Amino acid sequence: MLSIKINGRAYAVGLWWQVLNGTKKRDQLDHIRKQVAEFKEEHFNCYVIRNSQFGLGNLEGKIKSYPSLVCALIDRTPDTWLGRFLLEESEGQQLWWVCAVKDGKPLADGDAIFTSLEEADSHLKRFRAISQWETEILTDTVDGTAEQFKGLIKPAQRLRSVEERRIPTSLKLIIFLLILVGGYSAYTKYEEQKLADFKRIQQQMNAKNALDRRKALEEAPEQFFPKVWEQFPDVAHVATLCLPIMQNISLYNNGWALYSTTCDLKTIPPLLKTEWNHTKGARFDAPPVMFGDPASLDTKTPTKAVSSYTLHIECKRPSKELFPKKKAVGKLYQLTAAAQAHINVTWSEPKTHKVSDVIGKPLFFTSPWRHCKWTLSGIPSTAITDQSLLNSLHDLPGVVINHITYLPQGWTITGELYAKN
Repeated sequence: MLSIKINGRAYAVGLWWQVLNGTKKRDQLDHIRKQVAEFKEEHFNCYVIRNSQFGLGNLEGKIKSYPSLVCALIDRTPDTWLGRFLLEESEGQQLWWVCAVKDGKPLADGDAIFTSLEEADSHLKRFRAISQWETEILTDTVDGTAEQFKGLIKPAQRLRSVEERRIPTSLKLIIFLLILVGGYSAYTKYEEQKLADFKRIQQQMNAKNALDRRKALEEAPEQFFPKVWEQFPDVAHVATLCLPIMQNISLYNNGWALYSTTCDLKTIPPLLKTEWNHTKGARFDAPPVMFGDPASLDTKTPTKAVSSYTLHIECKRPSKELFPKKKAVGKLYQLTAAAQAHINVTWSEPKTHKVSDVIGKPLFFTSPWRHCKWTLSGIPSTAITDQSLLNSLHDLPGVVINHITYLPQGWTITGELYAKN
């Protein structure tokens, strides 16, 4: 057995590995000493215990607690592997080390050292003859060995002397007290450092989270500006629901003349409102009847009768990307001209939003879309009957219908439009 150096650190190689009997430390040590006595011609004077195995070695001079190289490698390498490596002895002499690990355990002669490559290769062939090795590692230089072991060595089990050293009870007590005091002091410092590290990490995490939040806000300003138009029914749905009912209302009902009918989508729930004017010969005690319900006389103007009917409308629409304002305005005016109607449009200023609870300066956002209110008036009945106007409005993203009104003089539609800023 010899001690070698890897990256300036000493390790023990050349141990003879055997199965360890006993579970208690005293029983294990007795078993090791019996093995040493049985093979006294080998002059074993030190040992390493690893799990259910022990390795015996013979080290000249004072026995130092070098870590076993095979034990330092075994936890970070495959369960089964075979290797031959060029190492450098502590005194500077080079030697060859053959290592054989099977199922996570070094074989009896699987931790052997040789002074020549021929001897090492001969020993290697013995292992190849008795078993299959999926993993073989061979190096021909000391630097190559160090590079191969980089990141794999984890010093663990160390050499111990076979001779038991007896420590006086008084000295044991002193050592115990020193360890106890030192341990308490170290534990206190550890806890203080742990708390300081926790606070530092917490501060770093808080700062990072604050920066991440600021960046997320800057990258998605639209989150502060709801897509209001998506909360209103689709134009095609409004047309399908309102127009057939409105177009089928008679001009006269129980002698009362139709004044106006409106599909009001701004109320909750949406309503179909109808107003009637009293005509000569009509009876006040027999007002118009709509959907089986008689209309109510206006308390201020009894010559008017009013009826309302609840509409069941689905407030959903397909998702469409908004047009830029310039394009949306052009489409709106074009469909007005095509319908031979009149339009009045009023644009509002883009909405803004301020976020103060962020790291650094407050953030100011401007809505990515603008909003206008419009009124289409003087709409010919033909544009309503063939639904060309409402079809054109349906094709314009961001359109919201508020009212559709019929008067004997013509049709009027009011609504809103959202467009990209």
